[in-house]
Amino acid sequence: MATSSAIDDPFASPVPTLSSRPEGGGTGHGGASGPLEGQAPFGFGEVDFGEDPSPVLGHADEPFPFETEHAAEPPGFPSGSQGGGAGPDVLAAPSAGDDPFGPGADAPEGNPFAEGERSRAPMTDAGRVEEPAEAPAAGSLGGLGALGAKETEELEMLFDEGAGRTARSPAGPPAQVARPRSAGLFKVRRRSGKVFGPFTEVEVVQMLGKGELLGNEEVSADEGATFEAIGTVPAFGEAMRRLMEAPGPIGGTRSTGAASKAEEQHTRKATLASRMAPIRLIEGMGRLVEVPWLKLAVAGGALALVLAVGLGAGLTPYGVFFYRLALGQTGAHRPGAKLLVQARGRLAEDSFAGVKGALDLADGALRIQPSDREAKALYTYAASLLARRHGGAAEAWARAKGFLPELATRVGDDPDAAKAVLSASLLSPGAAAADAAAALQRRLAKDPRDEDALLVLGDAALARPDLGQAAALYTRLDALRPGTARAMHALGVVAARRGDTAAARKALEAALSKDSRHLASAVVLAQLALASGEVARAEQYAQRVLAPELQGQAGPAERAQARVVLGQAMARTPSDELEKRLAEAEKELEAATREDPENLEARLALAGFELERNAPEKASAALAPVLAATAREPRLADVQARALAGQGRVLDALRLLDGALEKSPGDARLLFAKGLVVYQGGKRADGEKLWADAVARAPGAWEPRLALGRAKLARGEVDEAEKELKLAADKAPAEGAVLTGMADLSLARKDLAGAEQGYRRALAVAPAHAEAHFGLARVALARGDGAAAQAALERTLGLEPRLAAAQAVRGELLWKARDLAGAKKALRAAVALDPRDGVSRGWLGAVEVEAGDIDAALTDLLAASNLEMGSAEIRGWYARALLAKGEVPQSIEQLHKAVELDPRDVRHQLQLGQALERSGNLQEAMEAYRAAQALAPEAVEAYEALAALHASQNRCADALRELDKAIALAPREQRLRVASADCKVRLGKHAEAVTVYRRALQADPKLVGLYYKIARAEHEAAGRARALPWYERAAREEPRNPMPHYYLGFAYKERGQRSKAIEAFQSYLRAKPDAEDRKDIEREIEDLGGSP
Repeated sequence: MATSSAIDDPFASPVPTLSSRPEGGGTGHGGASGPLEGQAPFGFGEVDFGEDPSPVLGHADEPFPFETEHAAEPPGFPSGSQGGGAGPDVLAAPSAGDDPFGPGADAPEGNPFAEGERSRAPMTDAGRVEEPAEAPAAGSLGGLGALGAKETEELEMLFDEGAGRTARSPAGPPAQVARPRSAGLFKVRRRSGKVFGPFTEVEVVQMLGKGELLGNEEVSADEGATFEAIGTVPAFGEAMRRLMEAPGPIGGTRSTGAASKAEEQHTRKATLASRMAPIRLIEGMGRLVEVPWLKLAVAGGALALVLAVGLGAGLTPYGVFFYRLALGQTGAHRPGAKLLVQARGRLAEDSFAGVKGALDLADGALRIQPSDREAKALYTYAASLLARRHGGAAEAWARAKGFLPELATRVGDDPDAAKAVLSASLLSPGAAAADAAAALQRRLAKDPRDEDALLVLGDAALARPDLGQAAALYTRLDALRPGTARAMHALGVVAARRGDTAAARKALEAALSKDSRHLASAVVLAQLALASGEVARAEQYAQRVLAPELQGQAGPAERAQARVVLGQAMARTPSDELEKRLAEAEKELEAATREDPENLEARLALAGFELERNAPEKASAALAPVLAATAREPRLADVQARALAGQGRVLDALRLLDGALEKSPGDARLLFAKGLVVYQGGKRADGEKLWADAVARAPGAWEPRLALGRAKLARGEVDEAEKELKLAADKAPAEGAVLTGMADLSLARKDLAGAEQGYRRALAVAPAHAEAHFGLARVALARGDGAAAQAALERTLGLEPRLAAAQAVRGELLWKARDLAGAKKALRAAVALDPRDGVSRGWLGAVEVEAGDIDAALTDLLAASNLEMGSAEIRGWYARALLAKGEVPQSIEQLHKAVELDPRDVRHQLQLGQALERSGNLQEAMEAYRAAQALAPEAVEAYEALAALHASQNRCADALRELDKAIALAPREQRLRVASADCKVRLGKHAEAVTVYRRALQADPKLVGLYYKIARAEHEAAGRARALPWYERAAREEPRNPMPHYYLGFAYKERGQRSKAIEAFQSYLRAKPDAEDRKDIEREIEDLGGSP
């Protein structure tokens, strides 16, 4: 075969090739094409079926070469020379006398068998033959002359002509044709991208007439600056019209050069020898046909050969028995060619309607000619483009996949097949994708103006993702036709992927301005606006896509994505009726999945919305139709794993993520999702390691940094948390979760104003973000505003009732309000939602201790202490429960551990002192109380506890010293004054005691029990008479206290007031029915004349 450059250039001289046969056998190429020296001449009946191919490259590939100016001799014996004299290896041509049917070389004009005179063109100075400048007559194009390279390949393969053609290549270059110069010169560009010329107008017309140009080329009259279709030039268009209107193929004009008289005579002899060939063949065959059985065999073989060739042609574009070839229905003249030209124009629109129209046109071409390879490639390319970008191509894509195996075999030679295979690989990866990409790169090197090749290569680079390569290819696309919607949209998408929002908006708005129906650009603009927090602008672009007047202009995928933007915008819009707004958002997201049921983005958006609402079951249901893509789509595995973990199926979630990581090792999104599941499962260190790995693999991702920051904040590592949270905020400044994380940081630093401001900013971009509402509740709690905290918690739990932390804080609020039943309910809900939350379980145990449910408290506090082994507070409550259960040694043991864990907490020292006092170890108890006083000198409880211990040992003077210190610290605590007065009474200081009691009663009139204490002190200090009014007041204020009645009875008896004495004693017995002195009192009543 010829070299590649010669194949592409239909106007170049043939390139000699080496013979594939051994030296001395067959036809060589060193000289002329006749038999070699020393080889016997053909005998009678021997036939050489070879012939010289057309030396015009481009038609040399035809299985049936058309005549050219170089092919003067008819088939038969080869001529003795091409462009020169006979070589030494050429047999002498037979003389005229050897021809039994011809009169010889000088036959008269009337002889029908005589060889006619050939026209001789004048020689130029350079020795070249100059062609006449006339245009060929209409119909001079042979019937096969219009065949291109693709069509001739089929016939070449069918007849196995490759080797023979190579062996019969001409040995020397053909004669050069001189071009007449004129003012207008044209360069010609073939579909392969090869440019030839320049040629004059006459030369181009001649090439059209000879079939060397097919009519689908482009020409340039400005040295290749711009090209236009060849038919748009009037002279060329007229020539093509004449050729198309010709009634049938006729012989073209022939012009041969005549170098000398000897050459002409030699040619005539060769022609005579050629006419002798059929006679020899017939005579030779005559002997064979005398055998009877051989006649049938020959006839059957011939018939079988004809049938095989004819039916085999059905596998080619020519049809069975070459009927399309005979009808002129091949190449650019086949019936579907015009449809495919229109289809390419529709593809350039780069819209749903344009791609759908191109698909329908390609389908029409396939209906006309199902074997049309170009139509198959274009159909597959359009179907894959529709499925990738616009949706709604399920049936077309299924059909197109059936063409892919055939197309994959032709990617190296057919640019259309390469485009189809590469585009399809972006949906379903195939082995031929790399070969297709390489073939298209070679194609662009030859024809840099192939827009579809630039586009699909750019799409492939974007999918890898190689944003730099994609941008370079799209920029070249834009340079071909600056400002088209297709190129500007592609460049805008690359800018958006790079995070350059300003550049993306500029390019996408330019695309939309160029073509108002390019709704794919409106979709991306809506997504960018939503990501930037411009909710109203996002809704505007989304509504434009869904406008009724543009119903057929947006594909299912574009409509689905527009509805996703609308749904998410609704969820982010503040509203007084938030629940109603969220319900509308959910409906819009569900409608998006109905627009395009297989659209992954729509289903991920709906599932993410349900997860934010803490509805993992709904999230799983939303993903169910697309779960088959989990292995190849990390985002799908991420969301589905979170949904499974939310349903308590942690092992299933981990199994899913591990399988996805096997398919996509090191994927940052999958590592982050696995970290979440592991962290929630209690393995917090492992979760943080996975998040750190995700950050290392994807430094631009904000989610793992936010998770790391929150984890460190929960551990109290505020400075380290700040680093991670600020990095997350740099990458996603408008994300509600990130803003909430920054507000949590402010709250941890006790910056209540900054925290509140941060939470409100988060709610401005995400009104339904429950954790931001929860943050406001925590701020209110820190300020001591229980009502505001309760209101914020109600909003939080209304949005996300499964937020465990919010349930726990609500339980704490109710606990502080002494609503122990409500507190237990809320805390149990928190524990059910997060069984690994040891703090919430510890609070539940504490409430149960105070409620007296000691057994339940012991169970929960033991579990909590195992979950939070470093929590001194939980161990302190556990010790209290043990102490209440009577397990004093175990209580002391837990308290010692609590003191070790947090030696600065005074509460543990106080509780330890109480437990030691309960065990009878009073000295250690005093040491514990003194340690508490040292830790917190302002803590009244330590002084009060030590005073009580001294008083219990009847060391009232020591007790008074401690109480005086306590009263100085808390002068409004009247219980301390009462304790001090009690000690004075025991010391015999009754008058001082009365003063202290009365002061306390004056400060707090509700202390009605002090009336009795004052009466007793007055009684001891001044006698019964002075105490009587206080006893009477005590009996009225505290009727259930039996002692005032007891002393009143004796006082009235002493004063002779029998009836009052009887009533007082009877009241005593009613208040104290089990009194030890009951019989004595009954006798007193009888003595006074009463009845017990």
